Amino acid sequence: MSNAFGDPARDRANGLTAAQWGTLAAIWLIYGSCYFCRVNVGAANPGITAELLSAKQMGIVLASFKICYALGQLVNGQMAERFGAKRVLWVGMIGAGLANIAFGLGVGFWSLLAAWALNGFFQAGLWPSCVKIMANWFSPFARGRAMGVLGTSYQLGSAVTMAAMGSLIVAFGGNWRVAFLLPAGAFLLVSIPAALRLRARPIASDSTEPTSSIALLAAATDGLTLRQILGFTLTNRRVWVLGLSLGGLNVARFGYLEWIPSYLLKIQKAEIDAASLRMAILPLGGVLGVLVAGWISDRLFQTRRAPVISVMLAGLGVLTLAFDWTASHGGWFSTVVCLSAIGFCIYGPQVMLVGTAPADLARRDLAAAAVGFVDSLAYVGAAVGSWLTGRLVQDHGWHATMLMWAGTAFAAALLTATLWNARAESHG
Repeated sequence: MSNAFGDPARDRANGLTAAQWGTLAAIWLIYGSCYFCRVNVGAANPGITAELLSAKQMGIVLASFKICYALGQLVNGQMAERFGAKRVLWVGMIGAGLANIAFGLGVGFWSLLAAWALNGFFQAGLWPSCVKIMANWFSPFARGRAMGVLGTSYQLGSAVTMAAMGSLIVAFGGNWRVAFLLPAGAFLLVSIPAALRLRARPIASDSTEPTSSIALLAAATDGLTLRQILGFTLTNRRVWVLGLSLGGLNVARFGYLEWIPSYLLKIQKAEIDAASLRMAILPLGGVLGVLVAGWISDRLFQTRRAPVISVMLAGLGVLTLAFDWTASHGGWFSTVVCLSAIGFCIYGPQVMLVGTAPADLARRDLAAAAVGFVDSLAYVGAAVGSWLTGRLVQDHGWHATMLMWAGTAFAAALLTATLWNARAESHG
């Protein structure tokens, strides 16, 4: 009996195997828990800027994560193709945990800058490795749904982290450092056992039955050089469009994740624990967004991702303009409702852009390289957004900042619309 999965006919009929579900569960735990060590900075931001850094300096520190994440995605995506996704995954996990510990022990601008930059580089090894493994196990006809399920991991991981960090900081007397030291330990305790159980690709347990075509495609890159892998990726116009669109989305996404607690403290006079709890609704709204986006793109649009992405990005721009008014003139309930809708429109397209679409539209044997390149472009955009957000907040106020976030969302919607009719089956 074969242990090779990812058969397109079975996936069309929703017949995922136990081994596919097991693989999805392991990756879900690993990638969801890594957000303990990423979105923790939002709740800590007010304490850091009060104790050590100006808003502009904090913007530079936050941008350093994205710059090194972009470089790391470009490097690690190729490394995952050449040397194996699991090896890159392990290096990223251990490095990210240690970098968070170093950040929690930081004493000034340069030490915080170095630690957060290293965290960005190591975290960049996780997503392309996970997507490579997903591409090995799932055909295009199940990939949207499977990536939608995977996308809920970091929505829930983000929500748990946001909700817990504010209360944790308060419980430790306002000490922001605890928001990095304890999550690092929790991440490693969750991710290491899951990684030990994870198989990078299906295998044939019976040599008389051939391995599936998906598994064979996964092995095809073994004979390619890094130069060939990079060349195939850089010459794919669709991959460039996805990366630039995701960069625009990431400006707004990281703006909300990293700065809204500070915004709520200033505009609504909320305490840090209350502000963190309100922020936690954003990724919870994203859980529904990724599931809906994956299902619609698989079923209603027959693997066409761009229509779903474009519409949701346009919705994000409108909702950002609405949030600018709602948070200033409404109460906590209207703020929470608006943040939930914003999360829906952020994470639905984000999962499609960073995982499903590049895996569909790149060469099928170069999924990790395509995803790494898309995310590297995306984090260049995010780095510029973090730097610009810090400057706008300090020099021009929150209204100008919100207009900038909305504008990048609208631009990303228009750019993605140029791929309106692209689908997985049409790409060779």
